[in-house]
Amino acid sequence: MLSLLLAFIASASAMVAFVDRVDAADRSYRAAIGQHRFADFGVTTSPLEQWQENVMMYIEMMRAVSGKADIIVFPEFGLTAPEVYQADNREGLLNYSINIPSLMSALTYCEQTESPSNWLLHRFSCAAKEFALVTAVNTNELVPCDRSSDPACRADGVYVYNTELVFDEHGVLIAKYHKKHVWFGNMYDSPVSTELVTFTTSFGVEFGVFICNDIRFPHPKDDLVQRGVKHFVFSVSMDTPVLKYIMKTIFIRSFSLIADATVLSSNGLKDGAVYKRGLELHTQIIDVRYRTESHQVLVAQVPY
Repeated sequence: MLSLLLAFIASASAMVAFVDRVDAADRSYRAAIGQHRFADFGVTTSPLEQWQENVMMYIEMMRAVSGKADIIVFPEFGLTAPEVYQADNREGLLNYSINIPSLMSALTYCEQTESPSNWLLHRFSCAAKEFALVTAVNTNELVPCDRSSDPACRADGVYVYNTELVFDEHGVLIAKYHKKHVWFGNMYDSPVSTELVTFTTSFGVEFGVFICNDIRFPHPKDDLVQRGVKHFVFSVSMDTPVLKYIMKTIFIRSFSLIADATVLSSNGLKDGAVYKRGLELHTQIIDVRYRTESHQVLVAQVPY
């Protein structure tokens, strides 16, 4: 009799576990992490052509996960030549920076004619729409300033912000965040106020946005958590083994665990991951080749 009772309990427990798994599958989204480091693809003629080739690499990664992911995140500095940011070279950074108009509520950049001023926005808008992917991409924004009225305005007459852009699956630019805690202070400007940026997807998840070094500081990270945000897109650039380990173990895992948060983290060629409550979720690896480069995209099923 006891053996029958134990068997019944085990069977019931297994059924509960099965239902929990089904419910979790029903409450999940598919997250892709683009693993990328800026490459010249054999193009040596101009920074613009190299920049455009790297954008094409991103688009190929988006193509590879079309129908397999709902959201994709790319790394910090993935569209900026390493010789520029490693030298903290502001003049060189201007070659990889763009003007970004205010967020557009209905009209997408894909519906506009591509031009030298909007080409990056146009291509990502069209790719996000074509592949039905919420797309988070790190770039550099130029914001003109007037030295005669603004004492913080530099001699070149612009603010340059390390910027995260998010397009929805229809190609609409739905979020823009300027990194507060900049790493390369000669190249970048820090916004005067800390921006609290969130976006809500069609699959019902609200995401917060911050970039790399921001994770070391309470603002905006803790402010977003206090607002109830539990999912984050997080573009990172940590190159050395020590910095990668510190970022991954001390900062991302700890934040994810303590805040009960999910972090979609993209860092260079090999160190992207999806973290939930401090644990790294299992990912499928998809190989993508464009010209001379082979990169990978990680895809994870993320319960919420």
